[in-house]
Amino acid sequence: MADSNINEIPTHTLTELSELLPKPDATTLTACTPDEDPQALVQRGAQIASSRVLVDTRRLYAQAYDFWTGATPEQQTLLIGFSPALLGAGVNRALALQERLESAALSGTATTGERAKLDHAARLAFSRGVALRDQAERVLRSAAGRGSALEKKVLAVTGTASDANELAAGLEALSNVGNEILGKDDKAVKTRVSLTRLSVEYTKGLGEAAKQVLSTAKAATIPRPAKAATQSELDLLDGVNLLILADIIRAFESAHDIDPTIPRLVPISTRRLLGKRTTRKAKESDTEVTPTTEPTTP
Repeated sequence: MADSNINEIPTHTLTELSELLPKPDATTLTACTPDEDPQALVQRGAQIASSRVLVDTRRLYAQAYDFWTGATPEQQTLLIGFSPALLGAGVNRALALQERLESAALSGTATTGERAKLDHAARLAFSRGVALRDQAERVLRSAAGRGSALEKKVLAVTGTASDANELAAGLEALSNVGNEILGKDDKAVKTRVSLTRLSVEYTKGLGEAAKQVLSTAKAATIPRPAKAATQSELDLLDGVNLLILADIIRAFESAHDIDPTIPRLVPISTRRLLGKRTTRKAKESDTEVTPTTEPTTP
């Protein structure tokens, strides 16, 4: 006969249990929440942290599996309302919750950290771009020659830095004018180019800076994942897990009332929502039959 004292420390992980139990299909998972309003499940799930749901599902599902595999045929018969398939569905949903919770945690951390990095990179590229634009304007004006048509062209294309697009356009235009100056076959221009050390590498760098300003600005504007939607998904899974766990707890509770060698599955982390017994032991007054005395005929 199986022992009614169950180890409080899970003997199997959820992943291990999923390999030992029947794999539920979509029909089975749907059948575990018949006619349940998804919004009602979300509202119920919102009443408790997902981590607390997982604490009890890990512990109680391992207990249920251990008892069932060692139970006598008589005990298994009394455990009506419970089946390995139902437990498999519960484990499946608990694993889904575990994976979703871990994913949400990692996503939240990565989103926060990555967002800070992207914002910093965009600000850095923009600041560097402004400094390069101002430097390029001075250098190119000197190389072009004060009062020359080329200098006026430098002034005309410098533009503003009201946003990343404007700044990038100015840098790209200055790079093109710089190449035009470098291509001039004029002794005075060539001398000024030499004095300022203007080079193809420098003008190429202006173009690359323009691309950097645009790419970092674009990366920093990628929308964040919708936090509310993620939480709603977690709450829904919490609600589904609570529903299946409650069914399994009730099955063991009812069987225990008939045969005390069948253990109760006692919720701890979810006690506030699942701790109340859903079945009541029959009162002695209901089970005892008071004999009646038939009146005798004298």
